[in-house]
Amino acid sequence: MKTQHDYWQEDHDRTIEEMKKHSAWQVSSNTELPMNTITCLAGGDEMLRVGPEGFWVRGVKVDQDDNEAEAVYNAFKAWMTWAQLNRDYQ
Repeated sequence: MKTQHDYWQEDHDRTIEEMKKHSAWQVSSNTELPMNTITCLAGGDEMLRVGPEGFWVRGVKVDQDDNEAEAVYNAFKAWMTWAQLNRDYQ
């Protein structure tokens, strides 16, 4: 019987494999993942990236203005929906 940790490990391994497909992670085996950056992928494509330099939605930097929070929220919500719809429930 699978434990919660087993399911977590499967999700973790699948996420790492998906991240490796993304060109940003294929720089070199000697290069570490970018520090202080969170990247949400959807089908291997970057949907949302959060880093010290700002936010990117689908590869486009979000301007720091009154609409920034809404744009980031909508991108995160879309990513969560994609992740839920594409989850492998095996």
